[in-house]
Amino acid sequence: MTNTETLGELIQEKGGSIKTGPFGTMLKANEYSETGVPIISVGEVGYGSLSLRRDTPCAPVEVTERLPEYLLEAGDIVFGRKGAVDRSAWVKESEKGWFLGSDGIRVRLPSTVDSRYVGYQFQSEATRSWLLQHASGSTMLSLNQKVLERVPLQLPTLDQQRAIAEVLGALDDKIAANNIVAGAAERL
Repeated sequence: MTNTETLGELIQEKGGSIKTGPFGTMLKANEYSETGVPIISVGEVGYGSLSLRRDTPCAPVEVTERLPEYLLEAGDIVFGRKGAVDRSAWVKESEKGWFLGSDGIRVRLPSTVDSRYVGYQFQSEATRSWLLQHASGSTMLSLNQKVLERVPLQLPTLDQQRAIAEVLGALDDKIAANNIVAGAAERL
């Protein structure tokens, strides 16, 4: 059996949160550093995963200690607020502690759902199309908390969510391994 509800209803009933990254008054560009933890903004958010760039800025320890509410946790889902609003990434254990940038939005789900399953649902064509249709702005699309709260979710039982996420995760792992082999073969 599958239950349909919005992300906002799920969070209101079961817990969790949606948080927009810090605005310029809280985190100024001159506080960015070459050392510390990566700052995750729209450029680092791909379709399902985070990818650091050579020019990804970092948040030094002074910033992370002052603004700990912007540190990502494993299982969070991160969106870009501007431009590519249909991209989202599920935060892996190895990415725990990275910093949410000013043009990002973080979704933290309750323990009553499998966050990886929901992360895969955000990657579905239907949900990505929904996000593009409901984002605001005409020149550049923009995503905000109110839009995310209205995203419809299909939630089977928790056991089914875990089983689906496990299968899709194994396929993602296989694809990543194949990409590494293909890259090595190309370099040779």
